[in-house]
Amino acid sequence: IPALISMAFDEINHQIDRMIGSSLGVGVVTALSKSYSLVTTALGILIVPITTITFSRLSRIVAKRKKNEFGQAVRQSIEIIALITLPVIILGVVMQKDIIAVAFQRGAFTAEDTAFTAPVFAMYIAGLFFFGLRNFLSRVFYSLQDTRTPMRIGIVSVCVNIVLNLTLSRIIGAMGLTLATTTAALTGATLQLILLHKKMGSLGLRSVVGQVIRIVISLVAATGVLLFVLGFLPAHNGETLTGLLRLFAGAASFLVVYLGATMALGVRSTRQLIHMIKR
Repeated sequence: IPALISMAFDEINHQIDRMIGSSLGVGVVTALSKSYSLVTTALGILIVPITTITFSRLSRIVAKRKKNEFGQAVRQSIEIIALITLPVIILGVVMQKDIIAVAFQRGAFTAEDTAFTAPVFAMYIAGLFFFGLRNFLSRVFYSLQDTRTPMRIGIVSVCVNIVLNLTLSRIIGAMGLTLATTTAALTGATLQLILLHKKMGSLGLRSVVGQVIRIVISLVAATGVLLFVLGFLPAHNGETLTGLLRLFAGAASFLVVYLGATMALGVRSTRQLIHMIKR
């Protein structure tokens, strides 16, 4: 029962966002729903396969009571989540209008709707790493036969989301709702890390920081190339094909530089991810 409740918290937070958003004016609920669908799609494609593989691995390690191997598996998974979600965050924020336009701008969904929805989506996608990390850490607790801790932290996250929704929506409107949800995910992931440390002792997570710094350096280089390339590409003019070409060219140049930089800097999770994909 606690595990089932924990799995519902993302949807609960989204419904709370919608309820409060319905009082902010026309188009807010639509913007929230469109943004939520894109973020959950990204989570389903990028995070679910990793957590599925890692959960079975962690369960076997716990059964054998190999603490060192357990810590190594946790560190590797966090690094891989950072490796694949952080570039998606940058692409989502930098190309927010292009993504929304390509995904939804047709028929009744106009360019004005795209301009309104894009920053709402950007605030949402900014929390992708925290959403993924929180979902992964919940599986870590499940592998330890602990389903109550994620549930309790989830309740705290919902409370944080409600308070911030009511506060930030008055300051920055619809963007405040998705920023509140992102902050609630950050709060939940942080609490999970703290409680996991108390439960299992040191897992050597300091080594993850060095890898994340290398990933961030790679992102800086790739973002510079992305902005340079976008400066030469025609802006989205309402045609889906033009938008797709701009989105593909920008994303492709960004990812090529990003992956090349991570390998040049010796980011170990890059090779681990390639190995996982091959498996």
